[in-house]
Amino acid sequence: MAVGAEAQRQGIARLDIQADELRRRAYAKVEEARSATETLMTAGIIAEPEDLGRDA
Repeated sequence: MAVGAEAQRQGIARLDIQADELRRRAYAKVEEARSATETLMTAGIIAEPEDLGRDA
C-alpha cells in the first residue's frame, strides 16, 4: 500500500486511485493468496509450514 501511494506521490504510478481503494485491493490480494495456500495445503499439494516457534 505504501509503495503505491508513494508512486502516486512521485507521479510514476500507472493508476491514480484513492488510498482506501489501494488498501482494499492490497487486502484482497493477501486474502486471495492465503486462501490459495490453504487450499493447496488441504489438498496435500504443498506441505504445511514447520512450526518455527513464532506466534502467527
